[in-house]
Amino acid sequence: MKKSELKAIIREEAQSLMKERYTEEGYVEMMGPEFDQAVKMIEKAWYNWKSAPMTSPKDKLPAKQDLLNYFNMILD
Repeated sequence: MKKSELKAIIREEAQSLMKERYTEEGYVEMMGPEFDQAVKMIEKAWYNWKSAPMTSPKDKLPAKQDLLNYFNMILD
């Protein structure tokens, strides 16, 4: 098994666990399939950026915080 395949499996398992722990209030689910598609696109872009050779491990946490701050700003 390739390293990238193993990472994909681990990522899927982690996402599954996170969804199980997610406390549903119904709002996200009601946003529909377009919202789900958009989230998947953002998630793919994030993981592509994180796994890029030029991405330094020390940049990941500040980048994550920057992304969350951006979403908080546009959703306010």
